[in-house]
Order: sequence, then structure tokens, then C-alpha cells
Amino acid sequence: MAGKGRTGLMVSSYLVYRGMSSDEALQVYADRRTTNNEGVSIPSQRRYVGYWESLLSVPRGIGNEPINVSLPQPCSRELRRIRLYDMLNVEEVYFVISEMQKVPNQVYCPSVEIIRSSCRHIN
Repeated sequence: MAGKGRTGLMVSSYLVYRGMSSDEALQVYADRRTTNNEGVSIPSQRRYVGYWESLLSVPRGIGNEPINVSLPQPCSRELRRIRLYDMLNVEEVYFVISEMQKVPNQVYCPSVEIIRSSCRHIN
């Protein structure tokens, strides 16, 4: 079942918006959408339904302060190895390196391409 996690994230978030708790919304989705009762199984997707519930539970109309939501700290990963299999009809292997660009006073960080290059021509 491709996409059940992404779909479940959005459906569960809507159910939270309509008044359910995050746990209840995730369970309703699992009961109704899947036969194995797994529903949204990826931990980060389940967490974000909880973050959405926290965001919606902040009382409205108390000052003009931004809403404080406890999100995990961003982290970086180091890519150490890539293996490519079954490369039919490929003449060239290339790579793109990008980094997140911080925007003042914004949570969103757009990706900016730093390098695009060919690493190997295949004969």
C-alpha cells in the first residue's frame, strides 16, 4: 500500500483539527484504512500529528507572540556510500550537492544547489 503513511498523516491531522486527539485520530485511520491495523507506521509521521495537536491546543488571542511548538532539532547526516544497481540505458552518473538556506524569522529553509557535476561516464 504505497502512500498510506502520507495519506494517513494528512487525514489524521484533519481529524485532530476537527477535535480528536492525535492518538485517537491515528487509531481511527488505522481501523478504517488498513486491514492489518497499522495505519501510519513511520514514527516521524506519527510525531508530526502530535506536533499538530500541540499547535492547535495553544489558546488563541493571547498576545501577538509566535506559537511555541517543541520541534526536534535539525541534524545532519553524512553519506558514506552509494551503490547503484541495474543501470540500464544510463550514459552518465551525476550528483547534486545542496544545503539548506536559513531565512531570517522563518521556520522553512529552502534547499539551494551548491554543486552539480558528473562523476563518471559509463561506456
